[in-house]
Amino acid sequence: MKTRTYFACDTPQMRALCQQIESALAKTTDGAGAWFALVDTAFDHDGPPLTWPSAHARIYAHDRLAALAEVSPLLCELRTAHAPTLQREVLRLVSHTAGRPMLGFVQSRLPADDLARALADVAAVSTADGQPFLLRWADTRVAEYLPQALTAAHWAQVASAVRQWWIVDRRGELVQLALADPAQLPAEADKPIQLTDEELSHLIAAGEPDALTQVLSEHFSDLLPKEGRAELHRTLQRLCALARRCGVERFARLQSLAVAVLGTRGALLDDPKFEPWLQLHAHDEHGFEDALALWSEEQLA
Repeated sequence: MKTRTYFACDTPQMRALCQQIESALAKTTDGAGAWFALVDTAFDHDGPPLTWPSAHARIYAHDRLAALAEVSPLLCELRTAHAPTLQREVLRLVSHTAGRPMLGFVQSRLPADDLARALADVAAVSTADGQPFLLRWADTRVAEYLPQALTAAHWAQVASAVRQWWIVDRRGELVQLALADPAQLPAEADKPIQLTDEELSHLIAAGEPDALTQVLSEHFSDLLPKEGRAELHRTLQRLCALARRCGVERFARLQSLAVAVLGTRGALLDDPKFEPWLQLHAHDEHGFEDALALWSEEQLA
């Protein structure tokens, strides 16, 4: 049997989350547009796909994103005018996506196909040196930090086609993303987004805890908790922030630190002597892992 991918996300309380979603979608103002579920089907690779019987649109369907159509986010139009139908749709979505970072909700005045094209335009971006970069805002782990990682102008451009944007966060709760003031839109908002070096650095840094989680799940799965997965992410965030302060640059070294921290159930991060030790040894060319293991054993003996 294929092992399901591990995510640093808590499984939601199904009924409570469904009620949160239904309540949020019910607060629709006149003229604000229709509601769509935004489902990142890239996370269906190790299980059955979402089946959606009513109107939906595939976002990666045109131009250079067409090659990614099979893993494209879906826009599933929700029938909010009929409460029993909406309840069934929300339950279907929550049941399918539970514990995976793949469910959001957007409100837009655009019809589904037009909204899909608009969102595709802000997924295919580039770096400062012109390299293609896929901005995976349908992955709710990414969406949660985009308002802080991007400039106000670029975040306004990403969200320009939507009136509201909600996601199911790591704790399994519905949270609303703060949209930028439309006045922040750049004068050339119709041109593809080119990330600055600073934005790219922020995106990479924000994604490090999840990258660590993936590697740990493949090689040190016994260290990962079955419950309290969102807390695991907070622990790895703290570790990554500490590593940056101390000048740790190699991902392999960061992985060794994560193994040591999780092996002590996070106690190393609360040891006041750990940061000075790491500052002293962060740039050691050889023997870092052995020194870390020895020091950890001595401190926790």
